[in-house]
Amino acid sequence: MTPEPPQTGHSPITPAHRPFLEALGTMLRVHALRASMTSTGLRVENTNAPGCHTTRPGSWPCGSTHPSATVIIRPHQEDPDHPWFFTTWGHPLAPTTQIPDATTATTTLLTGAPTPPRTHQPPPTSRA
Repeated sequence: MTPEPPQTGHSPITPAHRPFLEALGTMLRVHALRASMTSTGLRVENTNAPGCHTTRPGSWPCGSTHPSATVIIRPHQEDPDHPWFFTTWGHPLAPTTQIPDATTATTTLLTGAPTPPRTHQPPPTSRA
């Protein structure tokens, strides 16, 4: 599965999504990641891993001291009936009902590797 296109002009966090992002943030802090709410999502940073290296293609965005991402919630194109955790660049992490899976996916993503790992898959769609 390839990442979905990133969303531009991120919307503010909705009251319905805030508890899911806060729960994910709590779990990520247990795993020694820095997590804080912003107006548009959960900002997560791995302060134990190196960040941007301008000489290494495919590294984290220049200017990043450490690997970081902002996690948002939106529908998955293959599972539109359920909200999912996504990075703002369009990488699906897990359904919001699977906070342990989202924790693992985010922790793995921010280990310093420039290529996001393959994570949780949406349920198969039935074709009638």
